[in-house]
Amino acid sequence: MLTRILLAVIFGLIGGSFITALSFRSPKGKSIANGRSCCPVCGHVLSWKDLFPVFSWLILKGKCRYCSCKISARYPIIELATVILFIVIAFVISNPVHAILLSLITVFLITLVVADIETGLLPTNIIISLFPFAVLYRWQVGGDVVASLIGGCAGIGFAMLLRYGFQKIKNRECLGLGDVRFLGIVGVLLPLEQWGIFLFVSGCVGVVTGLLWKKLGKGDEFPFAPALILSLFLCLIFPEILLIQK
Repeated sequence: MLTRILLAVIFGLIGGSFITALSFRSPKGKSIANGRSCCPVCGHVLSWKDLFPVFSWLILKGKCRYCSCKISARYPIIELATVILFIVIAFVISNPVHAILLSLITVFLITLVVADIETGLLPTNIIISLFPFAVLYRWQVGGDVVASLIGGCAGIGFAMLLRYGFQKIKNRECLGLGDVRFLGIVGVLLPLEQWGIFLFVSGCVGVVTGLLWKKLGKGDEFPFAPALILSLFLCLIFPEILLIQK
């Protein structure tokens, strides 16, 4: 177990560092493969010693080595959050293949959370990239691939009905198109009998998120995707508690 935890920490830091770049570039339409990391203020290309997850930020006291401007705390926060979730996966998921796949899925989920909070967008390319991992994970845990694909279509259909139904009744949107696409991923990952608890948890987390968002002075409209994503993660990590048999 100690080895698993150590690996979770190492790969969590690497995954978190990847997420900080991906969540920053993807909503802007920039490729993660092109261009080296640089200071967002002075534009100086960062060297290897500036890129150690968490540690570089702490050593530099949250400031750029080259211009001394403040570096956002988003970087260590995202990296530490990724480490924590990877450790949870290492503790809870005994099958190493399942744990690896769920960790990869978690990287995409955290990226979507960050992107939605910071920009109000769920990048389509991230959701598309998540799709094959979702199908593979559902197959690995004993699910039927055809059923998962049907579930994905059903998830999108349900979301579209909810979106346009609410729009018709209240004359405003309750779900963005990014949320609609993401619910397609939920349909791939979760069997039908788990949707009830998924929607219940999403609603509870959404209420808390909305209250916090308003308390912080961000307005009445808040990003709902983090609630959907946290609910999905809980359904995947604790299926036995939710009475879902793998």
